[in-house]
Amino acid sequence: MKMSSKRKCQRRSHPGGTTNTERRILEIAWDLLVEGGIESLSMRAVAAKVGISATAIYHYFESKQDLVDRIVVLGIRHFHEYLQQAIARQPAGSLEKLLVLAEAYIRFAYENQQYFQVFYRIRSDAAGRTEDIPVHCGYDLIRQCVDECIEQGVFHSGDPGVISTYLWSIIHGLVTLTMTGSLHVGEPYGPREQLETQIHLLRAFAPYISRGLLVEAADSYSYDRDEITPISMHAEVR
Repeated sequence: MKMSSKRKCQRRSHPGGTTNTERRILEIAWDLLVEGGIESLSMRAVAAKVGISATAIYHYFESKQDLVDRIVVLGIRHFHEYLQQAIARQPAGSLEKLLVLAEAYIRFAYENQQYFQVFYRIRSDAAGRTEDIPVHCGYDLIRQCVDECIEQGVFHSGDPGVISTYLWSIIHGLVTLTMTGSLHVGEPYGPREQLETQIHLLRAFAPYISRGLLVEAADSYSYDRDEITPISMHAEVR
């Protein structure tokens, strides 16, 4: 039977679960998702582990997609809290705070690989509809660190949105390359399947992030968003 819109709204406004049974369903579903991916998650399997009938679970969740949406919302909250705790004691406006944040991002992704893969494949609608959920999955905290670094004079004054996206791309790109087995590195960084490899590489990136790549002044490289071909190189090619 189709639930009323009021019931839907109430359920989504409490992503942590409104009853013990609902919370238990979410916990079991999370475990199944992390252990075996989206393929291992079924309403029947979750109901069996919770100890309720296969039909009773639909009293709490309309469908598997509804359940996955709620898991994604919970995962985003957990991820955000994990990152916040990691940087809580780091000085504002420091490169070290940004690096600690990046390390925490990588560690969480490494320990919750199935969740990460599911989230970026599904792009849950539930997360987008819940205003109090940090839907950018770490971007908001990266932006906060960038704003602080610019304010403290650690970073050049520039577009904080562009800088934040640049850094987020590096961090998440490292995670994605590792998850897909596409990260091929040797000594001194170690085998690509190790978490330590990602952390070592992140630290190795830091000098390039702080000093840049160009030998000449950064003014030799420009970006004009009004141009059809937005990026132009003015430095003489030798």
